[in-house]
Parts: sequence; C-alpha cells; structure tokens
Amino acid sequence: MKKSKILTLIIAFIFFQNLFSQSDYREGFIITTTQDTIKGLIDFRDGYKNNESCMFKKEEKEDFIIYSPEQISAYGFIDDRFYESKIEPDSTNINKPQFFEVLVKGKASLYRLRGGLYINKDNGKIYKLSNESVGEIKENGKVYDKKSNRYIGILKLLLSDCSDIKLKFDNLSLTERALTKIVGKYNNCLGQSGITYKKSVNWVSFHYGLIFGLNSSVINFEKEFQIGDHLSSGFDRVNSIMPGVSMEVLFPRFSERVSFHLDVFYLTAKYVAFNTIETTTPTSFANDVTIELEQLKIPFGIRYTFPERSFTPFFNLGVSYTYHLKESSSWIQQVERDNIVNTFIYSRALELQGSQTGLWIGIGLKKTIVNKLQGFVEIRYEQTSNFALNTQGAIFNHDIKNTQLLIGISF
Repeated sequence: MKKSKILTLIIAFIFFQNLFSQSDYREGFIITTTQDTIKGLIDFRDGYKNNESCMFKKEEKEDFIIYSPEQISAYGFIDDRFYESKIEPDSTNINKPQFFEVLVKGKASLYRLRGGLYINKDNGKIYKLSNESVGEIKENGKVYDKKSNRYIGILKLLLSDCSDIKLKFDNLSLTERALTKIVGKYNNCLGQSGITYKKSVNWVSFHYGLIFGLNSSVINFEKEFQIGDHLSSGFDRVNSIMPGVSMEVLFPRFSERVSFHLDVFYLTAKYVAFNTIETTTPTSFANDVTIELEQLKIPFGIRYTFPERSFTPFFNLGVSYTYHLKESSSWIQQVERDNIVNTFIYSRALELQGSQTGLWIGIGLKKTIVNKLQGFVEIRYEQTSNFALNTQGAIFNHDIKNTQLLIGISF
C-alpha cells in the first residue's frame, strides 16, 4: 500500500478519535492540600493526561474544574486508580509537582509516572527504578548490553529489613506486575497490609467473538509491459459471505481503550473478466479470464474503543495476512482472423502465490446486551497485494480491494 494511503489511514484515525472523543466521568474524589476529601465525578482518561491534571465536578450537571498537582494533594476513582501529587526525582523543574499513579501504598509505596516506576519508604525520598545500559559485554563472540541493575540496588537498600524477600531481588524483573507483588509482600512482612490499588482490575483479559460478514471485492492489475492484455481489463466485482471468529486482548491496568484485535475469516471469491481487443490488422482477440481464490483471512490490528455509551464507537487499524487454501486461474482466448476463429485454452492466466498481505481499517459500534455479552457492527476497508506473478514469473503491480460489513457478538 502506498505511503499516501497509509497517511490517509492515520489521519482518519485522528479524525474519528476527535469526532467521538467524549468525557468519561466516574465516581471519585479529590484530597485538598488541607487533607479534606471531596467526593464527586472525575474524567477517566487514558495516557499521560492523568499525570498533568484532574477534571473534577461534584454533580453530573455542573461544569468541571481542572485541578493541577499544585492545587490538590491527590485524587482517585472508587475501587480503581489513585494519584498523588509529588515531585519527580532528578527533574529539571524541582518546583513543579506531577500526579504520580499510586500502585501500592504502605510502609513502602510504589508509583508509576509516564511509564516509569518509582518507590519510597516511610513517605521519604522517591527513587526512580531503572535499568540503563552502561556498556557492552563480549561473550563467546557475541556482544551483549550491560545493564546497571540500579533498581535492584535500590530495592535492597529500602526493603532489606524483610528477610522473607531478600533472596528474590536478584531475579526480579523491572515490571509493574513483579514490583507490585514484591512491595505488597514487604508491607505484609512488616505487619502493614497496605493498599494495592486496582486490585480488582485484571492484568490481562480476553474477549472472543462470532462474526458474520459480507465482503465486496474487486481485483486490479496495472497495465504494464510485463503482463498481457488479457489481464488489463476490469474484473467484475465479487460479493461473498465471510463467517469468522475474533479475539480481543486487553491490558486493563494500562489502558481500558487500547487493545489488540485478531480475526480469522473464511471466504471464497471468483473474479471474472472478458475483453475484446481490436488491432490495426484484421485480427481481434477475445479474452475470458477467471481467477478463483479460497481464502483464510487473518487481520491483526490495534483497536481504540471510545468511552462507553449506549452505542460505543470503536476504531481499528492493522495489517492483514490472507492464506490461500486453494487458488486457480484460467484463460480462454479466441483469435479471429479473416473470419476464422481459433480458440486457445491456457492452463493458467497468471502465476498465483500462496498468500496476500496488506493493510485494513475499520470503524464500528458496539452495544452491551447483558453482562459481558455485546453485539457489534463494523465497516472495514482492506487492500492486499503480493499474491501473483505474471506467466513469465515477473512481479507487477496488482491489488485486491475489499469492503466489508461485519455483524457479530463478543463475550
């Protein structure tokens, strides 16, 4: 797919994100600088905006107020995320606090800020947990990055008064999941249970779906010297049914709106073209070309789901791989000269390869039916190529453009 088309897909994603982007106010609270707690509604946002400000209102019909980390001490959502105003260590602006997401709160506390992980003890100094590359190591003829393991040293410094976890530091990975577990164990070890936020939120969740689709497809060959005129005329549009299954993978602790999406579809398509070519000599050529594909289509991509409403919009963008279960082509040519017609039947019109690759984009709406059961409808556009060679084995420009209507349920 050309760069201009890829750019168009990106622009379309930004357009629909702005078009459907709405506030998502949920029950929460703010803690003032005088440690008063005020309950109300807070805009639930993904990304780093939560580290910069809090959009709060006491009642649904009221206008929201934007609070900065200088104006309040903390804010949070009921049974979900919690943020505290703190100054980032080693920051160039030591007077500008930010909202750190609190992962664990106790004698030892674990925080996250813009993807980085931080820790402190007894509400003291905050340390950034990092593992920078500090050089290279050559071993058995191979070169490896040498890591600082700085985070392990900090954990040993702060948490070594719990003998139960001392031996676990050296093999500990620098991930939110591993550190949340070890800090929670440390607090329990010292007789302080502490609070682990987002405890009821899954680290990963899966949703599966059944899909019925309609696919409208057209195949195109760009006329060049590498191909014969039998492929240069327009092929008829083909409509096919397209049953399939889907799987969506979410990481709710990091984002409720961005997920990975995978589909598997089965479909067949029979493309037919007929043309007549007149020449300057008293000879004409009539070409009848058929291309048949039995396909297993596997689109994979990223889905962005907008804040939940009665009908919730979503947007998909990704790559597509299509495996040919069967492929065939035929070419019947009639040559007329001096009122004599000769018919030539060729075993193939072109050399078909075993697969296609391409890009796809889709927009849709979904609605909750009951509990986790949802119904959805989606419109997609897909363009694939790299599925054919000409009869001499040369590569030429070609593609298949698919417009798809999908209806299904997910659970």
